[in-house]
Amino acid sequence: MKKHGGNVFAFAKEHKISLDQVIDFSANINPLGLVDGLKKHLIEKETAWLNYPDPNYCDLRKTIADFEGVESQEVVVGNGAIECLFLIAETLKPKKVLIQAPTFIEYERAFKKVGSEIEFMKLNHEDFIPNLQAIDPTNYDTIIICNPNNPTGILIHKSSLIQMIKRCKKTQTFVLIDEAFIDFLVDEKEYSLVSELKEHQNLIILKSLTKFFAVPGLRLGYLLTSSKEIVDNIEEYRIPWTINGLAVETGQYVLRQERYIEETKIFIQSEREWLTTALKKIRYLKVFDSCVNYIFFYSEISNLHELLFPYHIMIRDCSNYENLYKGYYRIAVKNRTNNEILIQALHEIENQRSDYGNY
Repeated sequence: MKKHGGNVFAFAKEHKISLDQVIDFSANINPLGLVDGLKKHLIEKETAWLNYPDPNYCDLRKTIADFEGVESQEVVVGNGAIECLFLIAETLKPKKVLIQAPTFIEYERAFKKVGSEIEFMKLNHEDFIPNLQAIDPTNYDTIIICNPNNPTGILIHKSSLIQMIKRCKKTQTFVLIDEAFIDFLVDEKEYSLVSELKEHQNLIILKSLTKFFAVPGLRLGYLLTSSKEIVDNIEEYRIPWTINGLAVETGQYVLRQERYIEETKIFIQSEREWLTTALKKIRYLKVFDSCVNYIFFYSEISNLHELLFPYHIMIRDCSNYENLYKGYYRIAVKNRTNNEILIQALHEIENQRSDYGNY
């Protein structure tokens, strides 16, 4: 299994420090933390502790449907978006899949698990922008696009995706759009394809709640599709009760927190701009403009992540992504205090390397 970011437990153990000493820039979690009142709400919800969850998750699906502006029967919930990804792979079982590279590494694992042949659309390293017009859908059963892309933070406009989906409809090619981070955009509705679901039954959208609402330990995500056949197939054969009662209650609670949602979007936009500007002043970095809560860059110092260990800072080494290599990194946008600590550490590393003329 390829490594992900966010393993603070292993990092703390390896460096013999406590968890609260770790500054984790490797996992893209909302720096505002938990929604006010969530912990109190979960403690008081005894039914979530004492009873099996509804196996059909009717109330949760209705809450998500209302939030997204779709029908409940178009929602499939999962133990994180990752379970939904594996469920859709098991349902579609496509012969050949196209995946952009670099992108989220679990797409490859999910579809290889069901025997799919994987082809990579390798993005150029100048801007990492995919050429959707060059895709011939006759060659593929399923095409996967992460929007905004992880780890690059590149965003594709809705109109370009719709054109591709229409071409794919003619060849009965499914299009899986992962919108796990799109909620962080102030103007997300200009880019999200949720409003296109009813027009395109070959469109499937993945969403995550754990990143935006800072509850990755609870695991909660969902997929959206207007294909009744896909939804029925998943619900017929999936493992029951993969989502625990506390995660169900969390989903129903957080999606009604409009003020938190708005504050997050504004905060991330402002702090991302500050952090991007600060990173671009460090001469050994090539920083790519992002639109979400993480920033992608290339470092002339290929072991940069190791040099940050003494500062108790974790960043995401992206060298294990397809079509990337040593020197590529991704960092989360955190609060100003932590962002300043990172920038200070990067400047100190720059000064140390300059003293030895080592670039």
